[in-house]
Amino acid sequence: MSSVERFDTVKQYNDSVGADTLHPLVTVVDFENISPFSYFRRYMGVYAVFLKQVKCGDIRYGCQPYDYEDGTLVFIAPGQVYGIDTKGEKITPKGKALVFHPDLIA
Repeated sequence: MSSVERFDTVKQYNDSVGADTLHPLVTVVDFENISPFSYFRRYMGVYAVFLKQVKCGDIRYGCQPYDYEDGTLVFIAPGQVYGIDTKGEKITPKGKALVFHPDLIA
């Protein structure tokens, strides 16, 4: 079983994808500016909304696999685990992510 990365802050998420942290509670990431990947699993302690503009493998949300098509919106809440497995193929994602800490809406 592979390890699960844990992200409890916006900065931790930004650091993992190589994005600048301009605000401690919220970020918008352009996926075209991050490195290609083939697999990851993440525990999210922050909210995330992903707009994917290219098929980049199947997403595993909890224990269930989901088809992750072009143009899909994916919503992640704190306390959830998700991951992507492209079966070894390196994918350069396209799209955006809105990631924000629960304190932003508290």
